[in-house]
Amino acid sequence: MDWTALWEKVKIFFSATWDLLYPFIKQFMSEEGAMILAMSLNTVMEIEATMGDASGADKRAEALVRLQSALVSQGFKIGIAILSSAIEMAVARMRASEEVVAEAKAIQECFASPPIQTVQP
Repeated sequence: MDWTALWEKVKIFFSATWDLLYPFIKQFMSEEGAMILAMSLNTVMEIEATMGDASGADKRAEALVRLQSALVSQGFKIGIAILSSAIEMAVARMRASEEVVAEAKAIQECFASPPIQTVQP
């Protein structure tokens, strides 16, 4: 068990930061919140694929417009702060996934054995 990570979570829970984080955590722990997070991740990945060279601000603005219109079309009315937070979480998750994949490839390359060469007598 990673006691350091557990201790960090306990410190956050009992700190003043908890008062700020609680509304977001509560929102995202609901079924609606899980759907918002999933839609955010899909939106961010689509934007990264189609607007890869655009600035972060442009991508963020486009993600907000797309996510908000998708949610409104399904009858949801979600505040901009929640949507912005969901987009930031999706970006963080996407970046973490990219880092994990890159790290796994690097490890795989380190352990890749060179081809066996046979010596002719």
